Amino acid sequence: MKKSIACGACRTSKRRCIHSGGPPCIRCKERGDECIFPPKGTSFIFRRSRLERQQRAASSALPTDVSTVSSLLSAAAGPQGEATDDPDEQPKVNLWEKDPLEYVTDEVKESYMRCSYKWSFHHMPTFFAQIRNKTLDRSVAWAMLAITVRFSQKPPEGFSSQIQTSNYFAAHTRSLILPSIDEPSLQRIQVLLMLTGHSWGSGEGRRAWVYLGMAVRMAQIMGLFEDTPVTSPDTQDFIHGEERRRTAWTCFLMDSLLSGGKGRERLLSADSMQIQLPCDTSNFIFGESVLCPFIEGFRSDGTAKLPRGNMGIVAYSMRVADIWGAVAKWSCSSHPNNTPPWQAESELQRLLVRLNAWKDSLPPRLRYDLSLLHAHSVQNQGQAYCYMHCIHFMSVIFLYRSYLPELEMHEEAEHENGDRNQWTEFSCKELAKVADQVCEMLQDIRGFGFFFLRGLVPWIGFTIYTAIGTLLYFWHFPHVDEGDPQIESWRQRIIDGCVFLKDMRQAWPMADTWRETIKAMHIFYSNVKSKGNQAMSPSARREMRNAIIDYGALQPSPVQPADSCSEEDAMVRLFLCVRLSL
Repeated sequence: MKKSIACGACRTSKRRCIHSGGPPCIRCKERGDECIFPPKGTSFIFRRSRLERQQRAASSALPTDVSTVSSLLSAAAGPQGEATDDPDEQPKVNLWEKDPLEYVTDEVKESYMRCSYKWSFHHMPTFFAQIRNKTLDRSVAWAMLAITVRFSQKPPEGFSSQIQTSNYFAAHTRSLILPSIDEPSLQRIQVLLMLTGHSWGSGEGRRAWVYLGMAVRMAQIMGLFEDTPVTSPDTQDFIHGEERRRTAWTCFLMDSLLSGGKGRERLLSADSMQIQLPCDTSNFIFGESVLCPFIEGFRSDGTAKLPRGNMGIVAYSMRVADIWGAVAKWSCSSHPNNTPPWQAESELQRLLVRLNAWKDSLPPRLRYDLSLLHAHSVQNQGQAYCYMHCIHFMSVIFLYRSYLPELEMHEEAEHENGDRNQWTEFSCKELAKVADQVCEMLQDIRGFGFFFLRGLVPWIGFTIYTAIGTLLYFWHFPHVDEGDPQIESWRQRIIDGCVFLKDMRQAWPMADTWRETIKAMHIFYSNVKSKGNQAMSPSARREMRNAIIDYGALQPSPVQPADSCSEEDAMVRLFLCVRLSL
């Protein structure tokens, strides 16, 4: 079956598209852009000018009775901020001849400190001493640079953009690590975990999932998930053991957060983690030997002589990530014949009980409150605080969102069930409340400024995308009376969220995919509202539902055989993929 020979971006710019038979092409990869190969028969869309595509989208894709919605999304536009350098220009730097520590500036170190809550395995005093002494493992240094250079205010000399630099550093790191992939070491596991985060934030989901799997297998070979009990008061012994434990727990965290969608089964369960949870960060930094609980609680073996330590943000993040893993698996699978969600024995209610128990277990300083967010930001752990609560927010949203009427697509008779109607009303209120909390948090963290924002990892952007997608649904299908001030509030929240995602793509290109999905959701909801069940075929509706529910760490190839889908289905895929500027 013949397939497109050029991606949409190269067609539009009339450039040669160099690729290996599918996305991404070299040009899109270097720019950090999503690479789209249009289905057969639809490539003409990409040959129109950008202005014409925008005008057609505004005039024909949206129903006239909701024309005001176009201003809702277009208001999130603004300067494109495209790099003035030629994106096709290769960096004139040979990294094999470079010392990575030449690029480790104070700005880079500060950026890594701010996002180290996701890669919490480095003992920072030792890490920075190795940088000063020039003894830091080179692959670790390049991996750290691949993550942090995204947040630099300007690219290093010889590079055209921060994203190009980040991708170039990541490619070099891969060339260093892959030849020795069958020789497990703690540093190689850490490098693979950092490359996993880089790849997922770049929209390279398959690569991220594979690298994470490599890291987990290495950790299993090294026995990191069955560490020896903490018994020694020696500082260096404790630091080394804690670094091993935190590396193992980072495998667990990333496995939980990236799992759940199509083809992404968790490799690690809570039962796999036969090690204590990470200690509080201050204990780790100062090398204070303490005992911490396991994921299910403290274990009494009668041999421990060390004091019990407090759990910090990292440990509580691991516990809620375990719940998220179960939530994601449940919400990304079909469950039409399961126990109704309003009944106590349903899986949804069981998961809600676990989430509420986690929330109730938090010490007062770690519970969610905007004033506490400000306090934690002063202590340089505001991003970690947001990260932990975003995992909780996402879990709640995914549970309730699975039963929104236009997503579930059940027969009308089922919607007339009294219990179901009552449940739908309740779940809508809970959904709107949590989504509004996320957007309220967004307003505050944007006020913290550039240095705070550059420490945000993709998961926080994913949470914001999910929240504004939820509010977009309620803007189209409000569960409140017409004229309720909440409706206008939701509109503004959506605009602010789209602006945030637009800004975030400068560091994490994955944000562009989320922003385009928001646009596709808007078109989908507008058509459903104006045309009802006849708006799209069942297969097209399933396509949209999968795009909303399956959060897409593994992106399917947009190149589809011509006879495998209808023209309508192909257009849905284009709405999900085509890059239209907000």
